[in-house]
Amino acid sequence: MRKYQQLILVIISITSISIFLVYRSENERLNHVLNVINFFGQKDAINLVKIENYSNFSYKFDYPLPSWTNLNNEFYGYSAFWRKNDLIKGGEVVAIVLGSIHSAASFQCKIHFADDDSIRYGKFGFMRIEETDISETEVGSEKYVIYKFLCKTQVDYGQQPKNLILINTQTKSEHYLPIRHVTIKNRMNMDKSLMTICLDLNSYNRSFTDDFINDTNLIQYFLHHELVGIRQYIVYQSNTNQMHQHVVDLLSNKYGVRLSLLPYNFPFALSSKEKNRMIIEADCMLRTSGLTKFVTISSLNDFIYPAQKISLQSSLIKIISRTSNEINRFLISTKAVCIDSHRKIHSDNEKYSVDVKNRRFYLEKNEYPFNNREVNDATKKAIEIDTDHIVLLKYTKCLKKDDLYNWRTTLKEKHVEYINFISQELNKLMFLSQ
Repeated sequence: MRKYQQLILVIISITSISIFLVYRSENERLNHVLNVINFFGQKDAINLVKIENYSNFSYKFDYPLPSWTNLNNEFYGYSAFWRKNDLIKGGEVVAIVLGSIHSAASFQCKIHFADDDSIRYGKFGFMRIEETDISETEVGSEKYVIYKFLCKTQVDYGQQPKNLILINTQTKSEHYLPIRHVTIKNRMNMDKSLMTICLDLNSYNRSFTDDFINDTNLIQYFLHHELVGIRQYIVYQSNTNQMHQHVVDLLSNKYGVRLSLLPYNFPFALSSKEKNRMIIEADCMLRTSGLTKFVTISSLNDFIYPAQKISLQSSLIKIISRTSNEINRFLISTKAVCIDSHRKIHSDNEKYSVDVKNRRFYLEKNEYPFNNREVNDATKKAIEIDTDHIVLLKYTKCLKKDDLYNWRTTLKEKHVEYINFISQELNKLMFLSQ
């Protein structure tokens, strides 16, 4: 009799556990349904960001990872890109290289194909990216300049190139740069991102931007730009600790922010911001080619404020789309806003200085940049976008307390109302939804 009682108790226990597991599963499903209902019933900024993000396709901009590679004592390569010819066989590999201005680029090149692990010689060529005053950098008594190295081939056997191999003709040493494939911009039926930000997180002589790099400001930067409609981000960082893993996980998993983190282990001291910006711009344009319509190179204290959410239907994109094909760049008006560390949301800082000189901030059409002209070509035609449609606020420390003005008075009422709305949503995301 006791055995039967024990058996009954075991059966009851198993049944109870099964019922509990089923209940927990159904409860999780119910919570999911309630969350969805809550999204449609309320303006919940977290759901708004995450649901909209997952509705768009995400590109792996971080594959393969670039890295500064020593080609010899005078040349360093960062990244390489393959562009297949349109109508004939073959294509070209383009590499971004930093080299001595006084040394000959004595290299040969080969292309490593992945399918059959074959290696074939290509035709090597190079071009200096010339731009007065900012293309050169001095290391000791030596001057360095930015190059593009080319390796052309007339055959590809329908295979995918994997690595560019640069051969030092003097030492015969071989150096590999992994190849990223450039997407042709006129490819039909391809989902394109509307806009991508390439964020420069590198340190330049302990500037204000370096002090600005902390977890809170990183989170605010990405959430702000997600709310105004920007969906893709490529982050260049010389220090892997600049974006801590818990910040990356929070942005990616909770808010659905699409981050591609790239190492930028520059071989020399990061003294020249403009020169490194040229390198980052060249890599950014090639890395996103054909995958996004517009790109911009930004620092962490650059905040874009459109008059309405950026989309194909927004006034900003409509105006840009109506411009001539000869126009490649769109200059965005910039105001240096004095930042107060006691204000949690940056747009709550109201005063800007007219004395601070701002670096020009461009929104650029995403085009394959190595067809008939150089990267960062000074002849690129640009027009300025009216502040009725977009403005850039660059947050900085202001040494002088006079000659400060309220930036809100320079914008139209509806523009200010939209900025205030974004600020409120940002405050909910960062401080009220914890």
